[in-house]
Amino acid sequence: MRRSRCSAWIASPSSVGVGAHVLRHTSCTHLANSGAPLDVIRQLAGHADIRTTTIYTAVHDDRLQGAIDDAQTQTERGRQAGGAGMTAPLDPTTAERLSRLRLLLNDAQNRVGDESPLGEHLAVIALDGVGELAIGLCVHERSLKLPRDVPAIVKLLRDDLGTKWAALGLQGFNELHRARNLVQHQGVLPAAEQLGRWAAETETFVRDLVSTVFGVELRHVSSALGISDPGLRDLLHRADRALDVGDARLSFDLSWEALGVARNAWKSSRGSGTPIPSSPLFSQYEEFREVRSAITNLAEQLEIGTFSFGVSEWVWMHEQRAESATRSPPTEEDARRALVFVTDWILRFESYSARYPAQRWQEWRDKQLTPRTGVPGPGPRILDAVLKHDDSRHSDKSYWQFIIADLPANDDAFMSAVSSASFESREEPTSPTVSLGLRGELTVAAPADLSEEQLLLAVRHKLTRASEILDERGRAAAKQAAREEQLATAYSDVFSTAASEGAPFGEVRVRLGDEQHPPRAASVVSVALDSEVFAELDYWNALTEVMKELGLDPAGRGFSAMPDKLYFSISWPPEVAVEWATKGLVRAHQRREEREAAEADEQRRREATVRRMRVLLGGERGAVVDEQHGPPPPT
Repeated sequence: MRRSRCSAWIASPSSVGVGAHVLRHTSCTHLANSGAPLDVIRQLAGHADIRTTTIYTAVHDDRLQGAIDDAQTQTERGRQAGGAGMTAPLDPTTAERLSRLRLLLNDAQNRVGDESPLGEHLAVIALDGVGELAIGLCVHERSLKLPRDVPAIVKLLRDDLGTKWAALGLQGFNELHRARNLVQHQGVLPAAEQLGRWAAETETFVRDLVSTVFGVELRHVSSALGISDPGLRDLLHRADRALDVGDARLSFDLSWEALGVARNAWKSSRGSGTPIPSSPLFSQYEEFREVRSAITNLAEQLEIGTFSFGVSEWVWMHEQRAESATRSPPTEEDARRALVFVTDWILRFESYSARYPAQRWQEWRDKQLTPRTGVPGPGPRILDAVLKHDDSRHSDKSYWQFIIADLPANDDAFMSAVSSASFESREEPTSPTVSLGLRGELTVAAPADLSEEQLLLAVRHKLTRASEILDERGRAAAKQAAREEQLATAYSDVFSTAASEGAPFGEVRVRLGDEQHPPRAASVVSVALDSEVFAELDYWNALTEVMKELGLDPAGRGFSAMPDKLYFSISWPPEVAVEWATKGLVRAHQRREEREAAEADEQRRREATVRRMRVLLGGERGAVVDEQHGPPPPT
């Protein structure tokens, strides 16, 4: 049969200029169309998996060729509209449902390879369920009334869509649906070759129907299509595609990156993009490092919890990322779990942002600031005063609220100065206690026997003193900045020279601490560092070793290393500091090269061991490996 089929095809005029692959493909297609068993075709084609053979069972008659061309034209238009395989954004609900349909279709196709009775039973039910789900989604999208049985629903769709829908694969799906009734109600299983053909035609039917109704290719659909931001949508789309090709690590990393971008957008939109400030104080003392770590974790969990039902998935994802960086990479299940969590978080974030745009946030923040009157002259000015409650019969205090305007500095700076002015006169019995809140509301707690004239005079004195404190702080800050810049020059010179020779050092700054309480805030030098270097190298341990060798700080508290910055004591001379940093960098590079060389040696040793074992075992597989890698090393 194979010889007669192939001879007839070779003799035809259309065979001119074709190769062996086309010959095999066409021959197998002719055999499938002639009713040859699928397993026979698999053996003739040399396929290891019978699912590969099902590509020859698709319908290819002339009657449907025009419809196929039309479908390809629609696909090309969709690509041009979305660009680079992407489609236009779907609404989140539709995107999620179509994404679920795509995953269920893949799962059903994977079941087809299980030739056990239970496997075939589940494959038939799964494939029919996918087809019915696709039909139901399309009926809902077209706002049609859903009939009771599948044939009536299909007829309704054909009447509604008309010539737009070619109904590719419909015959195979109808046969599958009838077989599903026998499987489900009588336990009668179809033949294996029939199931392979039905699986191929059902997939064609589902993809063609979705493409016609929704204008998207099902293989390009993911929940990310419901995301409006193009950058985030592209990251999650790539994460989804990475899963399709089996790259779980890349998918996980892309999901993590998308979550980071979305979190930064959320911080910026609500005016809290400034991270928790880093200080050498947190690095010098263990208790402060623990406090900073606890504050950071709490802030992250509150931020994540804003757009998720809990933070457990975030904690898992954070731990999984650390685990994959040191030991085991994420599995496909891990990557899919991360993708689902991140997509859901971003969808909720965008839904909230649509209701509360950045302009609304800015308007809210502006309303919290102290008002400006526009009246020329220095401030602050008292606009009004309200007695909150007068309980002088039971207390020696009366509470007032003054409304002030035209602050000489931003609200936070003046609020701090007011607190300092109030603290200075805390021992004076007739002095009121004042505190500045939002919207210029100055809360005053004054002795109950203080007259209105005395109270107003005291409040004005507090505000004047707060302005003086601001001026004093400004002069002190300018003086300190000039001194810091002067001290930084010496360090900048030596680190700039090292940077010109290829070292990853950047801006150098000096921060002077509290001279009265040096342990609380020590004076330090900071050097900007390429964050990739810190991530790729074991820089911290190398710096610690070099610091001890140079005798800089036996206690081990003389420096701190962040991903993007180095801190060290200002007591270190510039030449010694740059020697420490560069030697640490060189040693970190040497350690990485040694580690990579050791890993390469270990890999070669493993391969040599496997080759020797295969040669000992003999057989065709050992010979192939031996040809690729040469003779095994002598034992």
